[in-house]
Amino acid sequence: MKQLLRTFGTDRRGNVAVMLALSAVPLLAAVGAAVDYSGAANLHSQLQADTDSAAIAACKDKTRTAEADLKTISQEVLNGYMPDRVVTIKDFKVTNNPRTVELTSEVNFPPQFMRFVGNVPISTKATCAAGENHFEIALVLDTTGSMANSAGTKTKIQALRESATSFVDTMFASFNIDQVKISLVPFAASVKVDPATYATASWMDTGGHSSIHWQNVLSASGNGFTSRFGLFTKLKAKSASWAWAGCLESLPYPYNTQDTTPSTATPDTLYVPLFAPDEYGNSADAAYNNNSYLDDGTGSSSATPTPDCRNDLTNKSTRMGQACKYKTPTDPRTDRPGPNWGCTSRALTRLTDSKTALTTEIGKLDAAGQTNIHEGLHWGWRTISNTGVFSDAQPYGARNITKVIVLMTDGMNTWTGNSDIYVTKSQYSAYGYFNNANGTKTEKRLPPAYADLNDTTDANATAKARAAIDQLTRETCANARAKGVTIYTVAFSVSGDSMDAEGLKMMKECAGSDDRAFLATDAASLSKTFSDIAKNIGDLRITR
Repeated sequence: MKQLLRTFGTDRRGNVAVMLALSAVPLLAAVGAAVDYSGAANLHSQLQADTDSAAIAACKDKTRTAEADLKTISQEVLNGYMPDRVVTIKDFKVTNNPRTVELTSEVNFPPQFMRFVGNVPISTKATCAAGENHFEIALVLDTTGSMANSAGTKTKIQALRESATSFVDTMFASFNIDQVKISLVPFAASVKVDPATYATASWMDTGGHSSIHWQNVLSASGNGFTSRFGLFTKLKAKSASWAWAGCLESLPYPYNTQDTTPSTATPDTLYVPLFAPDEYGNSADAAYNNNSYLDDGTGSSSATPTPDCRNDLTNKSTRMGQACKYKTPTDPRTDRPGPNWGCTSRALTRLTDSKTALTTEIGKLDAAGQTNIHEGLHWGWRTISNTGVFSDAQPYGARNITKVIVLMTDGMNTWTGNSDIYVTKSQYSAYGYFNNANGTKTEKRLPPAYADLNDTTDANATAKARAAIDQLTRETCANARAKGVTIYTVAFSVSGDSMDAEGLKMMKECAGSDDRAFLATDAASLSKTFSDIAKNIGDLRITR
């Protein structure tokens, strides 16, 4: 036997196989350890995410303050995320006013290969701080006709509906319900309120006192009209679609850049219902006046006069502006835009903490009309102000109140000049006309340096009009920021339907800071942009 052992020890045949067999044990152990380590690391990552969620759930709950109750909430969250494992809360600390939660959780990891070491405890920690901040957010969203264009995989309006819905979901998921209120302000050429609710509001110019009220209706009082609502009443009798739809004109300057309390003592601070007048001409003149929807008289002294109107009306401004034609509307043309021309968006939604109300309205947004960023922005500001039209918002400077406007557009301010139109030389807008029937121009609505829009070509006049509205937008943004409002802007500029350099520049200037001015170039980047803005707003967070 000794000889055999001595022979085996000195034999070199098959030594590689022997060495491999001897090394297989530690090699397999190393592989097994690596697999177990990977499994433990994955479990640690999952536990960290779940612990973060459990801490946030306790931070958000304001109905309970006792540590035991809040610990139960966190435990339920952990159990829900890991139903097949036993997760233990090893340490739990709560402070209130403001709420903070420190949470340490632990779960056992059973190795698959290194079983001899037994279960390995894995522990993670999360600290959540729920600040006292409350948020009043205005979502100001472009719903103009160009939003029906493609954004890649879907239309721009579809991408907007999805992105805005996700934004609302995120905000309400991240905060207590009493910490967040959001308004929704869709805009195109104008902004709409609910007509049934606000036709008699105290801030509405129901007495016809504003200096812009009768710019395109002459001798109103002599024909029995005290306000534009009387005109709508007469027109509604001819066509139900001619009732006031709820849109409003821009206030006179500078009130259309400020947050001013409406007052009968200052009539120009009162709001005037948008009313597109019957333009000069009858059916035969439609080629020159896109919105001639009534017979407004005759230009011949020998012709039969329209009821209630004078016979000889060769002066085109008088013929367009005469109030008498609304007393007994004749030859109504409902195939024309009518008195609500430019009123295409859905009515705004005031500040609310109802996620359902907001997401329902977002789901109904549709694309139509031209672009007026200024009016959309200003109405967004009004919804988060307590000094203007509504009374839903907290005062400026109130403790822990953060006011935010999120402004999204895919285009540039538009007001089209048209020299072919006999009297007005422009399409109707929230600012009236380039030339109004009573002889005024735009001096009431625009900054003095931008008020003269007349030019030798329509293109130049249109460019001047855009520059004027851009300036109104800049001033409104600056005034809102001066009140402490944080503005985020989103320029939705897709390939083949892009915003120009001046439009992008204005949006950056409106935000007041490059880090609050976003550019989205397709549906996916729009979604990411709204997600990024939601993450930037507020102070509920995991701090460790």
